[in-house]
Amino acid sequence: MSFKRFSGIFGVASVWLTTHFGGGFASGRQIIDFYANHGWYAVFMPVIAMALQAWVMYYVWMYAGASRTFEYGSWARGFYKPWQKAAVPLFEISYVILLLVATSVAFATGGATVRDMLGTPYILNTILIAIAIFLLTIKGAKAIRGASSLIAVIVMTGLVVIYGTNVVVDFEEIMMVVGEGTTDTGLFPAAWSMLLYLGFQILCVGGYVAVAQPVKSRKDARLVAILAFLGNGLIITLTSLGIMTHYPDILPVEVPSIYVAAEGIGGSFAPWVVSLLILLGVFTTGVNLVYGGAKRIVAFWVSETAEIERRKMILSAGIYVILTWIIALAGLLPLIQVGYGYLGYVGLFLVALPAIAIGLKNSGNWNFDQDEDGTPTE
Repeated sequence: MSFKRFSGIFGVASVWLTTHFGGGFASGRQIIDFYANHGWYAVFMPVIAMALQAWVMYYVWMYAGASRTFEYGSWARGFYKPWQKAAVPLFEISYVILLLVATSVAFATGGATVRDMLGTPYILNTILIAIAIFLLTIKGAKAIRGASSLIAVIVMTGLVVIYGTNVVVDFEEIMMVVGEGTTDTGLFPAAWSMLLYLGFQILCVGGYVAVAQPVKSRKDARLVAILAFLGNGLIITLTSLGIMTHYPDILPVEVPSIYVAAEGIGGSFAPWVVSLLILLGVFTTGVNLVYGGAKRIVAFWVSETAEIERRKMILSAGIYVILTWIIALAGLLPLIQVGYGYLGYVGLFLVALPAIAIGLKNSGNWNFDQDEDGTPTE
């Protein structure tokens, strides 16, 4: 496999990693809510969730590559056959809710982070973040994959430094929690929380499909899924273990990642390092989701030329960015989050479980225009 081909594959995997690494994950709060609250089960439940999601995404990317459908509406209509009339509208509604809330949270979290770092006005910060998200979104899938690859390396390096060092230094604390079987819940609640996290994360599938152009064979789909699992599995396991070194004192902390870094080797630099990672996380999450949503809007219009399609993409991205920016500033976020809380259930039963069943049954019939080694078929 050539370097150019591998870089495209790595870029697709990086989009999952950088979307996953949003504000909630970067702050560490998401890991506590879904995993650390269940005690010692947080040691292994996160990596199980990533393994299951990689399995789902293997089929998602395989079908997108085989059918060459990179807009989530078209992808869903083909993937869910013959149940597409019932499944697609539910998927559309769920993805739009996720898009609106996750991007709005990106503006809110990013604006507050920059304000705390530099003392600049919150509204100005959100405007600048909105402009940055818009400008990268309209550059297209190739630019997004490239940016995601770079940011993925930065994020993984930062997390290894912050959490990895704490895990090494305080490994005995983790073993104590595991050895004592410390938990206030039990196996079933911990496993159910893990599945809800899977469902919540898999709803971002529209953004992942939108950049899957480099997937041109089953081998490509496998490689993307493996790379994505390794990256996501590493960062979520390190994050969870790092948090567990301070269990249970860390559970009520608002921004656990800063707490872990400050208690470890970070010292006075910890807030700056973590704030930068949070900012990168919310930025890339916003870009990846807005791009997937904008492609869906463009698909409603027939584009006579590439230039007309590009103009429609710019308009669509602008609409999404402005709408989510208004939601973040107008105080509508709590209202929308009422539906947001149920998205884990929706993603689990609408995307994750059906995707595995459909993939096991139908993936043998998904034909590519290229062989396993990427060469064109006759």
